[in-house]
Amino acid sequence: MKKKVKKVPVKLGEISDHYFGISARRYRQLATLEVVPAANDGYIDFVESAAALIKYYQGNSIGREVSFTDEKQRKTKIEADHKQLKLDKEKNKLIETAVASQLWAKVVMSVRQKLLNLPMSLARTVYGAESLAVTKDLIEKYIYEILRELSEPTLKNPKK
Repeated sequence: MKKKVKKVPVKLGEISDHYFGISARRYRQLATLEVVPAANDGYIDFVESAAALIKYYQGNSIGREVSFTDEKQRKTKIEADHKQLKLDKEKNKLIETAVASQLWAKVVMSVRQKLLNLPMSLARTVYGAESLAVTKDLIEKYIYEILRELSEPTLKNPKK
């Protein structure tokens, strides 16, 4: 038989950070998800809310027991990866997304220009061709030049 516990109304903003370890805003988010009882005019029942939070945290921790050693290894790996990225950036092995986008846009614009010039350039080039085979070779040569430019773009990181 459950023992009836006396309700203890407390102001959410005054106790959530200190006793629950979460902000009042996070508490209200959990209340929206129906994890904890909702606040009534900024007040909550401390005992009921604490029990609901304990139950919520226990449910979240099942199957996720992580040792201190595992966490320390994970943190060390993250720090090492961060240092490696910083080093690669300093050695110009990495470029920022915005710079890469600008450089790639230049390549695409160049290819676009060549494709737009294709009819006029090919018309002049193949006009005097001796045979269909020569015409075909000239067209293929021009198309492969455009494809080569796409496959080997010059993406040099400009110096700051």
